[in-house]
Amino acid sequence: MRDKYVPQEIESAAHAHWRSIDAYRAREHARDAAGRPKPKYYVCSMLPYPSGKLHMGHVRNYTLNDVQVVNWDPVDQTVLANEQVVDGRGWRSGAPVEKREIPGYYLAITRYADELLEALDRMDEWPPQVRRMQENWIGRSVGVNFGFPYEIDGQAQLLRVFTTRADTIMGVTFVALAAEHPLALRLARDDRRLADFIEECRRGGVAEAELATIEKRGIATGFDVTHPLTGEPIPVWIGNYVLMGYGEGAVMGVPGHDER
Repeated sequence: MRDKYVPQEIESAAHAHWRSIDAYRAREHARDAAGRPKPKYYVCSMLPYPSGKLHMGHVRNYTLNDVQVVNWDPVDQTVLANEQVVDGRGWRSGAPVEKREIPGYYLAITRYADELLEALDRMDEWPPQVRRMQENWIGRSVGVNFGFPYEIDGQAQLLRVFTTRADTIMGVTFVALAAEHPLALRLARDDRRLADFIEECRRGGVAEAELATIEKRGIATGFDVTHPLTGEPIPVWIGNYVLMGYGEGAVMGVPGHDER
């Protein structure tokens, strides 16, 4: 074994070998050693909680696969898990971490939420605490989507807002958007205040647990949508506590039923 690692020598040789065998080329009609067509298959990157313990492998794997908004380190140019963000900064570079949408592999795992939850009742060999972890991870919410009409750029649109409390619709006094919501980004194009607030929100965390502990802050956009039942104008805010990955990235503000 060499005493010193020289990446220019070792990695260039490895890359040349990978190129020579087309290691990164997907073959539509792959064959095995005997020349027979290989059957199609799906590679599951990692099963959640197989041991009942969480570890960095789970976080990193799923962070790359199924999130939309991630922690982004602008210095290391990489995605960080929530555990790698310390006081809003990257654990290694110390740079302020941003919220950013990163193109990646998107799996429609939410389609199987009900099936996964029902199957947990039949997993008698799983410890109860592990099943509870699975239930919390899936986090099913039952509710409805309301459509709040509005017009922008000469086009009629609907702002969809998910709620588990449809009975509170008559008490709505405002609607809050996540910083990454398309409507928030559109309004920020014409308002420097909104753009600065969104940028500040992006430097915060993306985990639900972290957002639950931060000071709730918001900014009025000066834009209104229309109440779907009464027809009254409803002001739109951008809030640092709204998750883009939950529901439609917008929440109803009902002070009479929610002290937040």
